Amino acid sequence: EETRGGMTEEGAEDETEKNAATRGASKTARRSESARRTRRTNSAATPEEDANRRDKGKGGAGANDASANSGMEEAKRLGVRFSKDGRVLIEYPKKIDLKSFRIPDGVTVIGAKAFQECQELESVELPASVREIHPFAFFSCRNLRKIGLNSGLERIGRYAFARCKNLESPKLPSSLRALEAGAFANCTSIQSIRIPAGIARIEAKTFLWCSSLRIATLHDGCLRIDSQAFMNCKQLRRLLPWISSPDSYEYVAVRKRGLLVREKRRKKYPIMDELGAFAFENTPLEEIVLQK
Repeated sequence: EETRGGMTEEGAEDETEKNAATRGASKTARRSESARRTRRTNSAATPEEDANRRDKGKGGAGANDASANSGMEEAKRLGVRFSKDGRVLIEYPKKIDLKSFRIPDGVTVIGAKAFQECQELESVELPASVREIHPFAFFSCRNLRKIGLNSGLERIGRYAFARCKNLESPKLPSSLRALEAGAFANCTSIQSIRIPAGIARIEAKTFLWCSSLRIATLHDGCLRIDSQAFMNCKQLRRLLPWISSPDSYEYVAVRKRGLLVREKRRKKYPIMDELGAFAFENTPLEEIVLQK
């Protein structure tokens, strides 16, 4: 019953079990030591490395920043000039022969005359970061057909799109607060326009010589139309109020027989304060609808 080494079968089995347990404990110890080393390595990482690791793991802001930086670098490679902080697009060179261009993320201002007379451009897309378009920014871009105006845009400067003769009816965002003089003058392909609620005043010559303009829709908050605003719009036949809910009502407190009661009334809209000289000179305007 003894084995070759003088050990019984039971003893051999016990020894085998002991060896297996020893090997298992050794493996567990090695795994624990490896885990401790990994934790020490991670704790020694810099905050920047931690942030990069998290972004890579979940495809977060780091990936978006990289994409924005890539767009900015590509634009610079083409010769587009920006301010040092990248927030102002200063100049788009006329020699670039691209048909379309997307302004990089992070740009908040399109500078004065930045795209002036860039005749190759047919389409420009603005990122959500843009807040202002300065005067003459796209002046006389004769082949520009589409301009993607972003939600968040607050100002369109003087003559920003004047003489863009192929520009189709742009959609003005509800965030817009200033539409300055001559902004769309001589845009002879615009057929309709809606002025958003934030525009209380249409400045002088804003739509001068928009010879294809047929319908202009004004929000009920528009109180003033300056001189020559729609002069020589030779197809303009209707000027309409744009009221988001014409049948909307409001509740007001009314005293009846000594008691305060709620009464339902139709909402009142403001009346236009001022109509400038020659605002509709040389137009076949047939109808103007204003609120009572």
